[in-house]
Amino acid sequence: MSEGTVRSRRSADGAPVADVRDQPEPREDGSGTDGRTVVVGEGRVAALLRAALGGRGPENAPVEPNDLSAPWIEGARTLVAVAPAGEFGVKVAKGGTRRTHLVEQAARVARVAARHGIEQVVAVTSATVHGASANRPDIEDDDPVSPDAGGFVADLVAFEEALVEELAAASAESQAGPTVRLAILRPAMIVGPGVDTILTRHFEAPRLLTVKGSDRPW
Repeated sequence: MSEGTVRSRRSADGAPVADVRDQPEPREDGSGTDGRTVVVGEGRVAALLRAALGGRGPENAPVEPNDLSAPWIEGARTLVAVAPAGEFGVKVAKGGTRRTHLVEQAARVARVAARHGIEQVVAVTSATVHGASANRPDIEDDDPVSPDAGGFVADLVAFEEALVEELAAASAESQAGPTVRLAILRPAMIVGPGVDTILTRHFEAPRLLTVKGSDRPW
């Protein structure tokens, strides 16, 4: 894992949108549909990524009975961990909070990656962790995480921080091999068929239109 600030990575302008109905061919580097990529995460976005990358992986990283047993990750080289960004319909364990759940998931992902030969961990969160400001219309890769994050955004920040810390600690303790690389992708809020987020509901909400220059009687 490289040291220093974890940077966001924005998609290139005009990049094509992947269609999960078109399954990718296995690649020579071992990624793709040959089972070497595992996707962990709940929600529609995680499900689409899982289908596009071979359909392998649980919604939640399970608790393993011991450090030597993790059949769900066996043979994998890349582990993608998706933290739901403002998605509705994602369950929270009774008596727990979304943040507690995400932090625990980050810890499980880090431990299993370090102990079972994972070469690359990719965390998918959201560009919303950078915050929004009228004086900053564009988000740059080097922009810091917002210190005023709240709600689900604060949950994502906690997930990222826990994953970085736990992966560093687990890699230091593990004798399985070289240090696990970590990349954090922070895409803009995702919309599309079947995706139910605070952004899609904003667009779906009814609006009362007015004529410019006229007063509304209500």
